[in-house]
Amino acid sequence: MQTLSRRSTESSLSTSPSSPLPVFVQHETTQTQVSVLEASGFDLRILSSRAFPVGQIVKVKTLTGFPASEEEFPGVVHFVVSRLGRFEIGIVLVCHVAEELIVISTGGQRVNIRFQCKVPGDVYWTDSATKESATVLNYSRGGICLQTRHRAEPGSSFQLKWNYPVPGTYMKSASGCFSGVVRWSSGSDGSALAGCKLNGALGYLVAGVDLGLMKGFRPVFGR
Repeated sequence: MQTLSRRSTESSLSTSPSSPLPVFVQHETTQTQVSVLEASGFDLRILSSRAFPVGQIVKVKTLTGFPASEEEFPGVVHFVVSRLGRFEIGIVLVCHVAEELIVISTGGQRVNIRFQCKVPGDVYWTDSATKESATVLNYSRGGICLQTRHRAEPGSSFQLKWNYPVPGTYMKSASGCFSGVVRWSSGSDGSALAGCKLNGALGYLVAGVDLGLMKGFRPVFGR
């Protein structure tokens, strides 16, 4: 269940199908009405009747302000998962989500939305000069969650390397590299989790989306 954060006393946005202020996503010449599951910071998580290709620039359209007027916000698709005939899609916008669009999951206080994944890689712990295999279980704009065999101590520095498919290509892959710091850890040796903050990078690269290389897209590299 999602709750709407009413940060404007003059207008708010319902994400139900009967909403008087619908939200649309336009890709090329096709426009699709969508439901907003979560929206916070630069992130949107939507439910759509059609999929949009990962790595593609889209336009999110809705009504904002008072009196209401139509606005559009460029974004890039970085996450697509099929859900019972519909598609859960993650979009990173070029600017912060409009106040009228903000939707926060019940119990959630994070500015950046988490997106689930399962990406294998190798992590090098710089403090202990050791290396092991790891799996990225989710990513957000500023961080990742790692699953490792050995439990890392909070404050530990690391470098993560992995391969990812290049969006829009067939069987082409590239190598990614992150550095960061462990903020929290849980579990024990054999099966441990580590929540990590990234240094000077955006987590969307886990999905193969490098915003700095997107033509015609000028992201704000903030949190």
